[in-house]
Amino acid sequence: MNKISKTLVAVMLSSTAAFSSAESLWQDIEQAQFKSSQNAKEMEGLNVNASKGRILGTDIELLTAILQSDDKVINVAIPLPDGSTVEYELVDSPVFAEELGLKYPSIRTLKGTEVGNPQNHGRFDITPHGFHGMIEHNGETIFIDPEQRENDRRYVSYYKKDALPVRPRCSSAQ
Repeated sequence: MNKISKTLVAVMLSSTAAFSSAESLWQDIEQAQFKSSQNAKEMEGLNVNASKGRILGTDIELLTAILQSDDKVINVAIPLPDGSTVEYELVDSPVFAEELGLKYPSIRTLKGTEVGNPQNHGRFDITPHGFHGMIEHNGETIFIDPEQRENDRRYVSYYKKDALPVRPRCSSAQ
């Protein structure tokens, strides 16, 4: 990322409008009633299968820049399945050895709490495969994951209770 982009992200994050700017990271695509599919072709590449959830689009480059910033504390909007958005305060929280972190700088793991309600907390990561979040919010587990394995611009926010099995990729060995 060039110096101007990093400066722009830093200014955006430090401004009082940081949350409303971050909120625009997530755009509702449709409120979905998912269908559990038994069709292998429809399931191919599927990363999330849920009985219902909130489908969202994001500017993955901007989200990555925000989450990969050098800031000690990062405030970001987290979309909930019910259509609302909450602000989380995230801090770096590596889950593997420092040597691996240096080898794979495009992977960052964070932990965070909801601003104003620290009992709501979660874990987050940004990788070359997109953004992932898992939070405990008002007693329920919520996931935010890419809908498809090869698409880091379309996400699903869904409750754990609505998750359905996803068939693993099958090799065509015959």
